[in-house]
Amino acid sequence: HDHSRQDLRATCGTEFIVSGAGAKTTDLEGNNPVHFESDQEGFLLVEATERRMEFRFYSAAGVLEHTRAITR
Repeated sequence: HDHSRQDLRATCGTEFIVSGAGAKTTDLEGNNPVHFESDQEGFLLVEATERRMEFRFYSAAGVLEHTRAITR
């Protein structure tokens, strides 16, 4: 499994989010299309309602680094 933070571009209509940076991180490999990626430690906050999901990626210091919302 990955120890990084990633907001990958949708593939076949599926959204992929990786939030595995709460431990020792792993290097990012490959050339995947992304909205955001980081191999540094940090956190992900997800807020979801019936019609909307918002993703917020924070650094380990609590600095907001990326945000994106999906609506249906």
